[in-house]
Amino acid sequence: MSRAASGSWQLVRDRDGFAQLEERWRLLETQWEGGTPFQSFAWCNQWLKYRGKGYTPFILVNIDRSVIAPFATTIVGRTRVLRLIGTGDSDYLGLVTSISPGEAWRAVIAELHERKDEWHVLHLHSIKQKDDILSALRPYQGISVIERDYEKCPRLPISGTWEAYLGRRKKVKYESRRWAKRVNESGAVTVDSVALPLSSELVREMIDVERESWKWELGTAVLKPGEQADFVCAVLQDPQMAARVWCLRTNAKLAAFAVVFEDKAGWYYYLPSFRNSCTNAGAHLLSCIVEEAFRHGCGFADLLQGDHGYKSLWTDQIIGVAEILASNSLWGRLLLLGYLARWKASQSGTIRRLRDTFGKVGDRRSVPTVENVLVISLLVGLVGFLR
Repeated sequence: MSRAASGSWQLVRDRDGFAQLEERWRLLETQWEGGTPFQSFAWCNQWLKYRGKGYTPFILVNIDRSVIAPFATTIVGRTRVLRLIGTGDSDYLGLVTSISPGEAWRAVIAELHERKDEWHVLHLHSIKQKDDILSALRPYQGISVIERDYEKCPRLPISGTWEAYLGRRKKVKYESRRWAKRVNESGAVTVDSVALPLSSELVREMIDVERESWKWELGTAVLKPGEQADFVCAVLQDPQMAARVWCLRTNAKLAAFAVVFEDKAGWYYYLPSFRNSCTNAGAHLLSCIVEEAFRHGCGFADLLQGDHGYKSLWTDQIIGVAEILASNSLWGRLLLLGYLARWKASQSGTIRRLRDTFGKVGDRRSVPTVENVLVISLLVGLVGFLR
């Protein structure tokens, strides 16, 4: 752990230093402002172990102001890119702090500016505090910034009773009854929840459910063998993660499941899946989860990223998350051009197909290389010319 040259900042650059932060980190989790389970020490610890290949911790710690900025660096071509730990797997990313997010981000951006020779690109993904971050970056000349609204997270505020909620959402009331009827036609139905850590047997059952789901067919199943599955399974078997796995069984066979992270503010609905042979099981399980959220009295049920149609049935409230990139170097600005081209490509089916064929840039975890920048930029220009 090395000390910063300014103020009371410390910089953690290795995994041992990260481990030494556990006590302070967990204390902030009990006091934090705007934090979620995706900033918890347990989540970040498992991410570094299973998803952090090619990343080096770059964690800024301010003791006086109770801020931990959990960054890590990676190299893209000749460019040092700074990201928050958990990028690509976390629906919300941010700081670990007990002060207001706006104040915390101003302090962190100021320290990063002092250390501008140690990074080329700051890449912030799935960020709720877009305005706070853009405001904190604005005073610093010489830093180029691009941003976009990335995703929507439907969130259901929990207030009053379940019965009163159904009275306000007539369609939910109707559909909930229909789902329950259809699922019960499949046999004896039971719904329960299991606290972490999960047994290996239940994890295997969950993998079996995903194997028979539409996600497996489309290639988006999280529990398919690989690095991502190793990470998720480690999270599910970590006793430090505050979560329960909700299980719906028909004739004692697991038909649907969903992970629900819990904190003092609310519940987070994560990683739902159901067998294709029991299509209403997932919807009925969500209904059971939301009903229990009302009975439990938590603050909200967050349905997380993905503005899917079924989520809009439950709530009209949306939490937006953004993607922000800032650069202070020539190579970094070139990478920003690649992201701008990539964002444009994501809005065009033609460019998206050409990009996938020639640029080899796929999901949100992949990062454009310098070669991708040139290919994608040429494709965008070509399609624009042809139109």
